[in-house]
Amino acid sequence: MKRVCRLVALVLIGMALCAAPALAADPAPTTPGACFWGYVSPQNDTAHAVTAWRIEITQKDGNWTGAITSDAPRQTLCTPGLSGVFKVRVTASGPKMPETQLTPSAGSQADVGCNSNCQAMVGIVAQPGGTAANYWTVWDALCR
Repeated sequence: MKRVCRLVALVLIGMALCAAPALAADPAPTTPGACFWGYVSPQNDTAHAVTAWRIEITQKDGNWTGAITSDAPRQTLCTPGLSGVFKVRVTASGPKMPETQLTPSAGSQADVGCNSNCQAMVGIVAQPGGTAANYWTVWDALCR
């Protein structure tokens, strides 16, 4: 788990340094709110093991829902001024894995929390052999 946490920290630093101009070009929501992005881990050659995926984020105490998919993997999904705890549902498939709903990695929470001035991350990692995968969440990964 320490290895994954260190990797996530490095990725977050890299995204903060490299993605800022791209995020500025994205259309901003009417009122700034919690934002989310997906991350495909390089561990266990996840990009080849998990070739199609969908991360659905749903406001736990409301009616807002959004999704990030493998069709637009660099998308940053922003809410219209919302914050709080959001339900996460991740589905994925690959050459050795039929479409399935993923479960959280050991030690990770199934839901993700995000303040209105922050971005949260949902990561996907394949299991060795590529026949299964899990996801993990990083609450308030980057805040402004």
